[in-house]
Amino acid sequence: MKYRLAKLSALAALALLSACRTPGSGSTESGAPVYRNLGSDATYVGKEVCRGCHATQYDTFIKAEMGRSFAKATLANSAADFENAKPVYDRFADLTYLPFAVGDSMYLMEYRVVGRDTV
Repeated sequence: MKYRLAKLSALAALALLSACRTPGSGSTESGAPVYRNLGSDATYVGKEVCRGCHATQYDTFIKAEMGRSFAKATLANSAADFENAKPVYDRFADLTYLPFAVGDSMYLMEYRVVGRDTV
């Protein structure tokens, strides 16, 4: 009796799962998903192309860190406060990093403290 009930339950679950799949839901006849950007003819079009259909997402994206990372790394595009920059210590590498700017160029000083000296 238990075996028969388990078999019927499994069959019912399988029927429900197969009914959940909708035809034309982004897959080929072989069942492989269709992604237009994976073809050999796919090229980078830039983030501006997305703006036409996805204006809300575009407007928030370009203000976020990831969106701003597409801009050229210049002092004008940086949100860093180099005047008040504090050293960052990496205890795993035993190195300290200090960001700084000279003119319009940005740098990252890397050093290790040994005793009371930097190396």
